[in-house]
Amino acid sequence: MKNAPKGFKLQFSAAVKPSIYMIVLSCLYSVLYMLSARANFSSSVSLAAQTLLFGAYGLGLYFVCTMMWGKKHGVLSLGKTCLVLAWNLFWICMVNLISYAYTLVVNAGLSQWILLIVQLLAGLLIIFLVPATLLFYKALYEDAESSKEILGSIWVSLKKSPSAILNAWLILFIVLMVWDTLFSGPLSIYYGFNATLLMANLLYIGNPMFYWIMMLFVSGAQGAFVYMILLYILWGLLCTWLEMNLIAWIGSKWQPSKTE
Repeated sequence: MKNAPKGFKLQFSAAVKPSIYMIVLSCLYSVLYMLSARANFSSSVSLAAQTLLFGAYGLGLYFVCTMMWGKKHGVLSLGKTCLVLAWNLFWICMVNLISYAYTLVVNAGLSQWILLIVQLLAGLLIIFLVPATLLFYKALYEDAESSKEILGSIWVSLKKSPSAILNAWLILFIVLMVWDTLFSGPLSIYYGFNATLLMANLLYIGNPMFYWIMMLFVSGAQGAFVYMILLYILWGLLCTWLEMNLIAWIGSKWQPSKTE
């Protein structure tokens, strides 16, 4: 894989079963998301529904990660399940706060410096959200118990192998962004680079199986859309396989905290 982080090796057979589970999870999430979006809920009910849905998706992603890293007893205990849900709730709150801040700054016509700070925060979240989440899941998988051990292991891992971990994710993110820009996907920057919008789309509708399901809901399998849907299905399958390799790669870079 050209320009991949040093030592990165693509896995094939080991990624097949986790990829199948990830495809089912992504499709189920996408269908439920579109159904909730078309249900004309109030803003508060819609937010609650999206929060519950994303929490369930995060739990499913943790299960897929454990499959990629190998079977291990106790990885889906009640305590770890609660921690996964709490972790995803934290990121939902962060994304929503930054999104609301962006809307407030734009609508109120506040200083461009404030807008720049909001965009920088959104950019940092894009960079660290996925790697930090995978390292958090890996810490739970390795039976880190206290919050100090878990967060400490994330810090130690990022500090010891920052370029290896972040480069692997950023390469994949740039590939996704370029593709979506060419084909008007959710991570498109055709109309300009808006870090806040990219951040929100990455969190809620960034999974590679989402766009073709959205097209089915919006336009149905008609005319030229059939070819676009087929194209995005194939793209989604490829990206899911690449995501499984990213999970394996970042998981291999996990380091226990010094307190363990």
